Amino acid sequence: MMKHILILLFALVLVGCSRSPEGLYQSVGSEDKFRMTLDLGNGGIAKFTTRSNLGNPEMDRAVESSMSLTAGKWVKDGASLVVTGQIANGKAVTYRFLSQKNGDLVWEKNGARLVKAK
Repeated sequence: MMKHILILLFALVLVGCSRSPEGLYQSVGSEDKFRMTLDLGNGGIAKFTTRSNLGNPEMDRAVESSMSLTAGKWVKDGASLVVTGQIANGKAVTYRFLSQKNGDLVWEKNGARLVKAK
């Protein structure tokens, strides 16, 4: 009986540790000014979108194009999630997100918290 319980607990630990980060994440905290969305797809495909509402359309476009990735890639690196790709001007960028125990991601660049939406 004890052997079966240990095997079951070990299996549950493995399932919990191998939980895939795939899904849609959205920023929380300053949605009136900024909304960041990170879509982690199957096969390591990533899309990072930033929308801003700073009261100046030109500035909003500049912020969005300088941060958004349309065709990125993601990989797990220990407790971090690394997203690479190109922004609108073709410059290669790397974004690192720290995985929290509750499943949230925290962007290393600015501390923005992204929660799983689906």
